[in-house]
Amino acid sequence: KESITRGYEDTTAKQRRFDAEKDYLRTTWKHYIEDDPFYNPNLSRNGTFEIEAVSRVREMENKSKKKYRVGANRSVNLHLA
Repeated sequence: KESITRGYEDTTAKQRRFDAEKDYLRTTWKHYIEDDPFYNPNLSRNGTFEIEAVSRVREMENKSKKKYRVGANRSVNLHLA
């Protein structure tokens, strides 16, 4: 496991590396993270998975069809029910 070989984020350098990795993930996959049709719309998006004060159920219902790029010349249509 990678977590075993890396150990804890217990030094400033490791914490900086981890923060950079999180930023890279969020920047690279931002579109997919924000529009994830499988993420429960009742949960917050702040990383705590708490019940959201204002549900995004209506927001998700309004997005009845979403098209995602999955490769250079391929895309997938997702039908949200």
